[in-house]
Amino acid sequence: MNLQRTMALLKLELKKLIRDPTFLFTLIVLPVILTLAFGLAMSGIPTTSNPEISIFETMVPGIYGFMCVYIVMTVAMAFTDYRSEGILDRVNTTPTTSVEFMGSHIISNVLISLLQIVIITVLAVPLGFSIVFPGFFLTFAFVGLLALSSVGFGLIAATFAKSSGAAVGVSMAFFLPQMIFGTWIPMSDATEV
Repeated sequence: MNLQRTMALLKLELKKLIRDPTFLFTLIVLPVILTLAFGLAMSGIPTTSNPEISIFETMVPGIYGFMCVYIVMTVAMAFTDYRSEGILDRVNTTPTTSVEFMGSHIISNVLISLLQIVIITVLAVPLGFSIVFPGFFLTFAFVGLLALSSVGFGLIAATFAKSSGAAVGVSMAFFLPQMIFGTWIPMSDATEV
């Protein structure tokens, strides 16, 4: 594995993501919108299970997880586009190995996820989210691991999807369980009326 080629591919992938308005919106603007919307709407409402904690404080880790799982869709869409445009075939004709190519995608998506966590946290703190520092570093590491697995799930979704539209549909298999099983609202609060 040539580190120079991997870094060049990483730089190319990050440039591609920054130049694409769809990815820029979903990877940078969406976390800002979600954090501000939930923060302004729910920062003062206490949870029923622990009145000392606001609902917003329980939702911020859910936003972390949601944005990481959103990587599944972006990776699936990117690789189905690469396949349909013939980019994967063209990469095979270059001296770049598949490890370097995949490594650049993995690193870029993990970096984007960690950037999202920083953006969400910077916006959430003034809205009432409190950071516990030893736990926050563990959260940061966990999000990196979740982003890494999300890239893998995105690649799995890309193998089943024949187009980027189908990739969105296949990646919904990873979104829906999050919505149903307590990403936004803790399960104990979801059953309260």
